[in-house]
Amino acid sequence: MKVYPSAEFLKTHVHYDKHTGIFTRVKDHIKKKYLAGSVTGVSRPDGYFQIMIDGKIFLAHRLAWLYEFGEVPSKNIDHINGDKKDNRIANLRSVTQAVNLQNQRKAKGNRTHSKFLGVSLANKGSCKEKPYQARIVVNSKAIYLGTFDTEENAHKAYILAKRKYHEGCTL
Repeated sequence: MKVYPSAEFLKTHVHYDKHTGIFTRVKDHIKKKYLAGSVTGVSRPDGYFQIMIDGKIFLAHRLAWLYEFGEVPSKNIDHINGDKKDNRIANLRSVTQAVNLQNQRKAKGNRTHSKFLGVSLANKGSCKEKPYQARIVVNSKAIYLGTFDTEENAHKAYILAKRKYHEGCTL
């Protein structure tokens, strides 16, 4: 388990603006690598923002939680609007891993059948007029939502089911 600094220690190194989600340095670096007041942190390849504090790297959304509430989050920190770079405290919530996964907004990039979440090609034996199917997973069980003429219609059915079955859905 990662060891986080105390909220007090964090505040001696960075300032967090809860309205913008931006962290700035409190004091100059000894070797002038950064100056007090400068925006700090870098974007990772996965879209999250990370910040170095005392030689250790931390995710900005977890630091924002620590800064605002004075404690290391015990659960996952979910970006309500799905934007991993939007670290405003109003956009963050502490949730279980299951709820965090329910707030997924995009299909994985490696999908070959549909660009839409919850949509895939229907079984080969299905009617050609309805080549797309939608399904959703609830409590580790797949629920079949039907076949549809377009990916968009299948996705609409998925979104309706998501709003019904997924407590973490913010769509």
